[in-house]
Amino acid sequence: MDDTKLSLEEFIELGRNELQFLVHDYGFQEIRISKEQGKAINPYKLTFARDDLRIELEGINYGLRATLSITDNNDRVIHAISLFPSDKPFPKKEKMRKSYADSQTQDIIYHSSVLREFGKELFSGDYSVFEEIIQLREAKWKEYEERRSFGITIQDAVAAYKEEKWHIVVVLLEPYEAELTKKMMKRLKYAREQL
Repeated sequence: MDDTKLSLEEFIELGRNELQFLVHDYGFQEIRISKEQGKAINPYKLTFARDDLRIELEGINYGLRATLSITDNNDRVIHAISLFPSDKPFPKKEKMRKSYADSQTQDIIYHSSVLREFGKELFSGDYSVFEEIIQLREAKWKEYEERRSFGITIQDAVAAYKEEKWHIVVVLLEPYEAELTKKMMKRLKYAREQL
């Protein structure tokens, strides 16, 4: 087996071998998705399901990578790697995990081992694991949106400052006064003096 790209048969065989524990230990069944059920079906995809969860292994990036996701009955999705305790959704670039594999084969083996090791509680009916990951992800998204909103507000305030729209500068910057840099505090102070 070539470690860089897998044929469809190699992908299916490796995926089934690595995920057989789902069938044997936790009562999942492999589901074959036909073209009638969806428009564009990725042939590099294996799906295992039971009443409460669906696990999908999918080849991506033209055979270079693979992802493994878990979907609950409410169609909420988490990635198997999220079960790994040190994983944080949306890590900053400089803190991204270095443990990612270098090929699709290694991705499949790595993600399935994370699922096997850290999915035990979830597969045994403890959905709090899933809920915690969803809540953490939502908190990280909220934090990201707040940071993004702050950055956009600063950009808008700078544009208003350049156009000498002092009222707009004050309205935009006052809510973030405690978080402003010295330079932006000077601009806010100046804008207030101009009112």
